[in-house]
Parts: sequence; C-alpha cells; structure tokens
Amino acid sequence: MPPLLTQFLSHTLPKSDWTHEAHLSVGLWHLREFGFDEALTRMRMGICAYNEAVGTANTTSSGYHETLTQFWLRVLDAQQREAGAETAFADVLSRVLAGSWADRALALRYYHRETLFSSRARATWVGPDLQPFDF
Repeated sequence: MPPLLTQFLSHTLPKSDWTHEAHLSVGLWHLREFGFDEALTRMRMGICAYNEAVGTANTTSSGYHETLTQFWLRVLDAQQREAGAETAFADVLSRVLAGSWADRALALRYYHRETLFSSRARATWVGPDLQPFDF
C-alpha cells in the first residue's frame, strides 16, 4: 500500500498534502483494488472521514463533493481500462498525472460552473450538462 494511501486512511496525511494529485492517486488505487462501485463507496466514506479529521466540514458548500468524486473516478477508470489491468499502478498514475486528464479544470469541459459548484452537485451525482463524457 502506498504511503500516501496509508496516511490518508489513517487520517495522518497533512491537510496541505491532500492535493488534486493526491486525490487522483488515492482514487486510482481504490479503483484497482475494488472496482468502480466499491471504490466510490470507499472514497465517499474515506474523504468524508478524512475531512472531519483535519477540520474540514462536509456541508452543502464545503468538503466532500459527490459529483466531482464520481467524475474523477470515471476519468481514472477510463485511463485504467485504456492502460490495461497488467500495467503497474505507478505507470498508470504517472500517465494520468502527466497528461491532460489530470487538469483540475477538466470537469468544466462537461459541466457549467453553476451546475458543478451547486449544493445539489456537491450532495448527489449530477450528470454532465455541457457535453457527454468522451472517456
């Protein structure tokens, strides 16, 4: 288990280290270990618990974001499928982080800003409203 994941799960990861790249790494690891549905369940619970442990409230305006979590897991799942199950975790992660798929603003290609950052999208899954996913 990567040290980042151990720290995330034990809530010892410094808040400043819970970056976009860290989210992607933890998400990819969960996908590889558990598949999409179980990874989503574990990420949902893990992010909420981590947020609480580091003092980030999970509310309608901060903390856990369901639509973004699902969006990024879908991106990662597509990248994992493209790379193939036999490709090492570190290789898939490097490929994701080095490519355009890691762009923090990627979701805004598929969602209006108002939709993506609404309290509804934070609380529940909202599908894309600009264009269908192409991954």
